[in-house]
Amino acid sequence: MNVDKRIVYTGGLAAALLVGWIFFSGSPEKAIDRQLRVLTEIVQKEAAVSQFGALSRSRKLAEIFTENALVEYMPRESLPRGSDAMRSGFLSVWGQIEKASIRISRHEIEVSSSETEAISTFSATCKVVLRGTSQMADTVNYRAYWVKQNDDWLVDRIIAESTD
Repeated sequence: MNVDKRIVYTGGLAAALLVGWIFFSGSPEKAIDRQLRVLTEIVQKEAAVSQFGALSRSRKLAEIFTENALVEYMPRESLPRGSDAMRSGFLSVWGQIEKASIRISRHEIEVSSSETEAISTFSATCKVVLRGTSQMADTVNYRAYWVKQNDDWLVDRIIAESTD
C-alpha cells in the first residue's frame, strides 16, 4: 500500500473514531451511568476517612441530587429531604461505619424523548461493617428518577422496590 492510501485510511479511521466518541460519550445513558458510579464511589468506605474527607464526600453526594430529592434506602425508609439534611445525615451515618461496599448490577436506563428526564433501575448489593463487629449485607432493587439540570443528570428520587 502506498503512503497516500495509508494516510487516507488512517485519516478515515481517526475521523470515524472521533465521530463515534462524540456520539457515544455524550449519550444520556452514559452520563447517567457515570453519575451512578460516582455516587457509588462516594458512599463506599474502605478505611478510615478524615473529617475533611468526609465533609468533601458529603458535599459531592448532595451535588448528585436535586435540592429536595427523595432518597429511599429501604422500602418505606428514607433520608430527610434537602441538601443540608442529606449532608448532615450522611456525616452522621458515615461516622458509625467502618467499611462499606456497594456493587451495582443490572443498570437499565430509559431516557425520555426530550432527553431531560430518565428512569433507571438497578440492583445494589451492599455490605456494611459498623464500628465493632456488627455487619450487614443485603441486595436491594431500586428505581431512580433523573432530571437534567444545567447539563448535569441529577437524581430527583430513588425508590427502594419492595420484595413483598
